Amino acid sequence: MYLTFLFIIINPPNLAPLITMVTSGEVTGSYELAYIVLSHINFIVSRGGNEFFEKEYKHFYCRTDEPSYIKHIKLEILKWVASEATLGDIMNELGVYVTDIDNETAKASIQALGGIALRIPRMATPIVKQLCNFLNYQQSHIVNETMIVFQDILRKHKDEYKDIIQILESSTEYVTEPEAKCSLIWILGEFGEYIDDAPYIIETLVDGLKDSTDSNKVKKILLTSSVRLFLKRPPEMLNTLKKLFNHILANENEGSEDFDLRDRAIFYAKALQYNIDGLKKAIDEKIDMNQMFVEDEEVLKEGATLEFNTLSVIFRKPASQFIKSMAYLNQMKNKEQEELAADQKQAQAQNQINANSGLDAEAAAGNTGAGAGTAEPYDSNLLDLVKIFSLNKYSKSSIGYSWLTRWTSWSIDC
Repeated sequence: MYLTFLFIIINPPNLAPLITMVTSGEVTGSYELAYIVLSHINFIVSRGGNEFFEKEYKHFYCRTDEPSYIKHIKLEILKWVASEATLGDIMNELGVYVTDIDNETAKASIQALGGIALRIPRMATPIVKQLCNFLNYQQSHIVNETMIVFQDILRKHKDEYKDIIQILESSTEYVTEPEAKCSLIWILGEFGEYIDDAPYIIETLVDGLKDSTDSNKVKKILLTSSVRLFLKRPPEMLNTLKKLFNHILANENEGSEDFDLRDRAIFYAKALQYNIDGLKKAIDEKIDMNQMFVEDEEVLKEGATLEFNTLSVIFRKPASQFIKSMAYLNQMKNKEQEELAADQKQAQAQNQINANSGLDAEAAAGNTGAGAGTAEPYDSNLLDLVKIFSLNKYSKSSIGYSWLTRWTSWSIDC
């Protein structure tokens, strides 16, 4: 099936029927069919076939009455089919979705803008300016997602920081989610020399650690960014860094769930004490961010394993992860047959024990009836007692058997 996908890329056919199927599915309310077709379109455009659908970008605009899963897959497609010629229209459309009543759709539209900025570097500047305008909405879910996108853009395009830092300080109070906090702290540590209030924002976050429930991931990035900012602005960060070290070393013991935080704090403290120049050199080492991101490599790797025109495209997993192999099915079948045979063998053994117990009980009843003449049938409780002694294999010479015989005779006489 993957060869089919390669054939489509090398010899592009007329893909208009796919657009027609999506439109007809939306008109008739068959959104399940539309989602299947959109998933395959997304697979094609994300693996190098985006030019086939660039002119059809308006067909991927969202409608107000569509389910959220249709909107999200369309936003992913818009991220890939956007070009320099169509970017203006797509940016305006995505800007409308940011104010959608569904918060997840608003987040997806912001992520789509960030993906376009990463894919088309020359369009990063206008996209960053539009993202900065989103911060003026002062809504937590918008600010949180925008902060995450800012980090992704600045990792690859560090020259775009100027527009971001101008509005960053006024939006920190709306950053509430852990991942967004990590992005904000990373930006403060990376570009703190250009942000006037960066040390004081870090100080506020450090002071709030006593009563916060932030994860260790937030604490780790806060520690690293504080050390990085200290190397750039020592006088303003000295007391803050001391408080952070004291908090981590006092509250994070070696038996904690993530003791890596304590080890990092000890490492940074000793490096600052004995080899601050080496630490500064290691932190300031330049990394070439023009190389492919890990996320991009995962997309290409996934494209080599997914099978076109199968459920792999829908589930976004290789078939081996949701369809069991014949070897596994045969193994489970053999295991089930072995368990069934063991149960049958155990049932046969139990039936044999029950049969032997019944014969012993009848023999004991016959012996007692012969010694006492004609007797009334035994009471059921008495017969159960005889079976118990028969199962325990008491011999006639044993004390228990003699006592049982006398009690049986007494019961019959009575």
